[in-house]
Amino acid sequence: MIMLFKNNKTLQVSRQYWKWILSTSLFLLPFLIYSPGINGPFVLDDFPNIVWNQKVHITSLTTENIIDAANSVKSGPLGRPIAAVSFALNYYFDNRLDKPVTFKLTNIFIHSLNGVLILFFCTLLFTRISQRYPSAKFFQNERSIFHGSLACAGLWAAHPIGLTSVLYVVQRMTSLSAMFVLSGLIAYFYARKSLSNSMYKKGYLYASLTLFCGIFAIFSKENGVLLLPYIMLFEFILFPDAYPWNYWNKLRPTIKYALYAILISACILFLLFALQTWLPGYSNRDYSAMQRILTESRVLIFYIGLMLVPRLSEFGLNHDDIIISTSLFSPWTTIVSIIIIVALISYAILYRKKYPYFSIGVLWFFTSHLLESTIIPLDIAYEHRNYLALLGPLFVLYEMARALAKRGANKTSKYIFIILILSFSFTTLIRSQSWSSLALLFETETQNHPLSPRSWMDLANLQETMGESEKSIVSLDKAIALNPYEPAYFANLFYKYRYLHKGIPPNFDVRFDRAIKKNPNSPMLFRLLDNIDRCLEKDCQDLRTTQEKWLMKITLYTNKPAYYYYLGHSLESSGKTSEAQHWLSLAKERLGDNR
Repeated sequence: MIMLFKNNKTLQVSRQYWKWILSTSLFLLPFLIYSPGINGPFVLDDFPNIVWNQKVHITSLTTENIIDAANSVKSGPLGRPIAAVSFALNYYFDNRLDKPVTFKLTNIFIHSLNGVLILFFCTLLFTRISQRYPSAKFFQNERSIFHGSLACAGLWAAHPIGLTSVLYVVQRMTSLSAMFVLSGLIAYFYARKSLSNSMYKKGYLYASLTLFCGIFAIFSKENGVLLLPYIMLFEFILFPDAYPWNYWNKLRPTIKYALYAILISACILFLLFALQTWLPGYSNRDYSAMQRILTESRVLIFYIGLMLVPRLSEFGLNHDDIIISTSLFSPWTTIVSIIIIVALISYAILYRKKYPYFSIGVLWFFTSHLLESTIIPLDIAYEHRNYLALLGPLFVLYEMARALAKRGANKTSKYIFIILILSFSFTTLIRSQSWSSLALLFETETQNHPLSPRSWMDLANLQETMGESEKSIVSLDKAIALNPYEPAYFANLFYKYRYLHKGIPPNFDVRFDRAIKKNPNSPMLFRLLDNIDRCLEKDCQDLRTTQEKWLMKITLYTNKPAYYYYLGHSLESSGKTSEAQHWLSLAKERLGDNR
C-alpha cells in the first residue's frame, strides 16, 4: 500500500515536471521562430510613433516624463498611453534607435507570455465545456485538457499570421491589449468558478480584476473593449443558467418587457452614435461605408483561409491589392462570402450544444472583428487584426479532432496537431527572415503582392534612401499605374524629378490635378503636407511655393480646416501676411463649425 502511494506521488511529481518543461518550451518557441527578424529595422508607422516621437525618448524615470510619453502617441481616440509608456521604457533602458533589438525582444516576450496565458485560458475554457456539455466531451481528464490546451497555445504562438503583431514594433499595441484581455478572461473564469461555489467575496474580487484588466486593455489599444463581447459569448454558451440569469424566469412579464425596451433603446442609441461618429471619416477614403462592409465579408473569408492554410505568398504588410466590393455581385465572391458567414454564425448558434468547440470558435472569430472589420473607416485589411481572432479557427480544429477521436483516430488527431505546430513554426521562421532588412522586406512584399501600390511606394522610398533614384521613379510609376487617384504618389514623384533635375512629364500636372479632385482628403497626402508644414521654417523653405500651389488646388475640392491652416502658414512664412490672415481665419472659422 505504501509502495503504491509512493508510486502515485512519483507519478504526480513527474507529470508536474513535464508540465513545467512543456510550458517553458511554449514560452521559448517564439524566441526561436522570430529570431531571424530580431535585428530588423523600424518600419512605416514605427517612425511617427517611436523614432520621431521625442516624448518617448526619455532619459530619466520622472513622473513628468512618463505622463508626457503616455500622451505622445496620437493613434486611436484614446492615444494608447500604456503602449506609449512601454516604448518609452524600452528607450530608457536601451537608449538607442539605430537598431530596435530591445523593442522587438520586448514584443516577442509579450507574445510568449500571451502564449502561456492562452494555455491557462484554454485549460479553464475546455474544463467548463466538458462540465457544461458532457455529451460533447472530448478531453477525458485533467491531463488531456492540459495537453489539448498546450496544443492550442502552441498552434497560436507559432502561426505566421501573428508576425506583424510581433516584429512590427508599433503593433505592440495589439499584443499588449491582447495580454490584458486574456488576463481578464482568466480572471472571469475564476470569478464564475467562485460564484458557482458560493464564494461570493472571492468571485467579486476576480470580477473586479476582470474590470481592471479591461481598462488596461482599452488604454493599450481600443479593441480591448472586446473583452465584454467575449464574456457575453461565454455567458451565452457556457453559463446560460448560472447566476444572475437563473433569476430571469422569476421576473414579472412587465419587468422583462421593460428590460427588453431598455436594451433595444440602448442598441439604437449606440447605432446612431456610431453612424454620427464614424460616417464622416469616409470623406478621407476612396470607398463608402457600405462598400467597406461588403468588402470586409470577403476579407474575413480571406483571413480564415490564411489561418487554416498559411501560404507565404499570401501574407503581406499592406493588403491594399484587395478589390473593393461595389455591390453584392461585384465581385461575385461578395455574395458568396456573405452567405458563408451567415451560414457559419447561424449553425454555430443553433448547434452550440452539440458542437460547442465549433460554435465558440466561429463566434469568437467574428466577435474579434466587430470593431476593425465592420463600419469604422479604417483600411480594408491588416493581419494584426487576427491576433486573438486566430483562436477561433483553432477551436474549430478541435471540433474536427473530436470527430476523429469518436471514430477511433485519437492518435491521428494528436499527430496532426504536432505536424501543424512544426509546419507553422517553419513557415513563421521563413517569413521572419524577410523582416531582417528593409530591402528584403519590401522586395518580398512587391514580389508577393505586385498589385499593391503601397508596397511599390514603400520600395520607392527605400530605393531613394539607398541613392537609387532612377529605380525609385520606376517603382513610383508602378504605384501610380495601380492607383492613379492617390495624389500622394504624384507628390512624391514630383520631389524625385525635382531632386534629379529632370523635366516634369507633359501630362503630369493634368494627372496630378485629376487625383487631387478625386481624392483631396487622402490620408497619405495629408501626412505628406503635414510633414512639409512642420519643417517650412527649417529645412523645407524651398518647398513653400510648391506647398502653396498644391494647397490652392486642394482647397477647391475640400474644406478641411487643416489645409486652410497649412496654406495660411506657408503664406505667412513667405511674408504674404494679408493672404495668410485670410486662410488662417477660414481655418479657425471652419474648425469652429466642426465643433
